[in-house]
Amino acid sequence: MNPRRLKHSGFTLIELMVTVAIVSLLAAVAFPSYQEQVRKGKRAEGKARLSQAAQLLERSYSDNNTYVVAAGFPTLFGLTAATTVYSGSNNETNSPYVVTIAATASTYTLTATPAGAQVGDTKCGNLSLTNTGLKGITGTGAVTDCW
Repeated sequence: MNPRRLKHSGFTLIELMVTVAIVSLLAAVAFPSYQEQVRKGKRAEGKARLSQAAQLLERSYSDNNTYVVAAGFPTLFGLTAATTVYSGSNNETNSPYVVTIAATASTYTLTATPAGAQVGDTKCGNLSLTNTGLKGITGTGAVTDCW
């Protein structure tokens, strides 16, 4: 039997290195994009929490003619006074945003501060919503991109 006629199957080291380089390049491009999409999803949750808190404050205003949180309000809605935290209707401890309220008799400002892994969201930072519907951010991005 002629040794030159034997066929060897498998990959060469160069083929393997080219494959590793291609996979690495794809991962370097895809992973940051994936992380941004995850942040966007969590940002939507933060905006929903702000809207929910705003609706609760408006409901309280229609009953009490003031945005200042009344004594019975915390047990009814999960919201409390200006510096107290609201993180959802069931006060979830793993929420990506923590919502705080600053209210006077005729105005309020709700602020959603990133928590946990969402802290790295420098594009939008804190999200805010006022009683007039004014939306704001503290990050480096544009309000229209974050809201």
